[in-house]
Amino acid sequence: MDALGDSGRLSTPEIADALGELANVMELLPGHGVEAVRSLRHAARALGALPADTAPPADVVKHGLDDALETLVGRPPPEERAREYREAVIGFGREVDALKPDEPLLAQRVAVVKALRSAGDVELLASGEKSHFRSPVVEETQGPSHAPTDILLDRARAAALEMGTADWNGARDAAARLLGTIADLVASSSAAKETLERVSIIRLQAERLQRSDAIETTQWVKLGLTNALDALENAKGSERGVPPWARAARQAVADIKNDYALSFQRAAVQDGFRATVDAFVVGLSAQP
Repeated sequence: MDALGDSGRLSTPEIADALGELANVMELLPGHGVEAVRSLRHAARALGALPADTAPPADVVKHGLDDALETLVGRPPPEERAREYREAVIGFGREVDALKPDEPLLAQRVAVVKALRSAGDVELLASGEKSHFRSPVVEETQGPSHAPTDILLDRARAAALEMGTADWNGARDAAARLLGTIADLVASSSAAKETLERVSIIRLQAERLQRSDAIETTQWVKLGLTNALDALENAKGSERGVPPWARAARQAVADIKNDYALSFQRAAVQDGFRATVDAFVVGLSAQP
């Protein structure tokens, strides 16, 4: 990625070389995504065959990076850099979303460089190395919401209702949005380092739901909701055991079975979300 140089003078062959480098690193990762490697190499070859001054649309690059993101978002974070990996993946997703597939590639040089460097950082972290381009993790997760708690609670209630009325195809996207809203609620409950760690875990599960085409997704829902309740209890609970307002939510989340498709236990997932939102409604207004 160092060869990218000045984004203002980036050429098509340089982008092709960077994509090829990403594919090479991806191939070395344990359990790498074959489709992602193939897609990155296809994009590199397609761009490499063009004259340097050609202005192709960005669709082939975006497609390759989308496939890379899908693979990386589903990987377990490295133990020593777990939070940094989670936040890097989320940041990579934002950079990929910023690319406009129908617009000329070279007209988006700055966005392209950001996406390529972000991809390189995630790959480095996945291989156990330090990121090269990212700033150190600060005590605030990426993309926090600064909305008041009551507005966040209203958003969570609305998102829970949306999931209940969404069709089968839309339920997964609705679940991802709802997890994102719950992450904002967790972030608003406490500024403790442990809470922020859990926020990044929840946001990664939302990113997985949104990006991955895996069928067995309820494990991500369950992990996200469990971390949300852990954070809420730590911030607003007591030393007398599980607070009453959390017991029903704990049971509802426990009833979600891992490694099942969301469509096969949609009622259980909806109950888990609704009970968790209810726990936040009560918990955030309760005295610790």
